[in-house]
Amino acid sequence: MLEHEQSIHNWIRDFVSKSNPQLNGHSPCPYAAQALKEKRVDILLGSTPERDGLLLTSNDFEHLDVKVFCYNASMFDAVDFSERIYLINQAVADKDVLVLDDHPNTLEVVNGVKMNHGTYALMFAQSLSRLDKAAEMLARRGYYKNWPEEYLKDLFQGRKDPR
Repeated sequence: MLEHEQSIHNWIRDFVSKSNPQLNGHSPCPYAAQALKEKRVDILLGSTPERDGLLLTSNDFEHLDVKVFCYNASMFDAVDFSERIYLINQAVADKDVLVLDDHPNTLEVVNGVKMNHGTYALMFAQSLSRLDKAAEMLARRGYYKNWPEEYLKDLFQGRKDPR
């Protein structure tokens, strides 16, 4: 396994899929461990967010839950990376695709829990309709109950807010 793949696997195993009392006993992503186990996560070394993101179609998610593109974080300023992801989302809005960003220099904190991977700049690409459906199920279970409103506003930008 390549270094970037191992890093993402470890992050999912050791953090993303672990329940956390500060998140009401939920894990940061309750679906991640199962998706990884069932090989529905594709971890790639990205070239540029634009090239990688603009080539995505809904067909990419026929047998995958998420594509994770890893970039050397020093290649992108955190604000620039976020703006690139925003523009990609506008360009792929009609393809049932959503991309989310994670940059080590943009701290994402929920109830005192740092959510970032911390090493790579990451672009997560998923089926928008499937992501919205999963978010609805989580909302019904109280998953977002104590999350900061500002964080949720950003998270659901360009998406159906399930709350």
